[in-house]
Amino acid sequence: PPLRFGEGDGVFPDIAVFAGSPDFSGPGAKDIVLLVEVAKSTLRYDLGDKAALYAREGIVRYAVLDVRRRLFVVHSDPVDGVYRTIVESPELDGLPAERFLPRS
Repeated sequence: PPLRFGEGDGVFPDIAVFAGSPDFSGPGAKDIVLLVEVAKSTLRYDLGDKAALYAREGIVRYAVLDVRRRLFVVHSDPVDGVYRTIVESPELDGLPAERFLPRS
């Protein structure tokens, strides 16, 4: 199911990691410890509007895998609707970006 925040349309992140056992009829931001988007054609949207939405909702960590550059853009520490920390890394929690990409 989509993740719904407020009255807006739901979003469908590529990967969602939840703490504990979420209520799958409508998990909320408090249940989410990490969201990941794998982005090629949606990179601008994922780094812009979607990052802003997740920061406003208090999503603790949000990572975008930039397929072209083969690295993660990791957003964390949301305060007042803005991520205070954004770093680029070839790994996410020790997993290399290549593990998330299609094999050629």
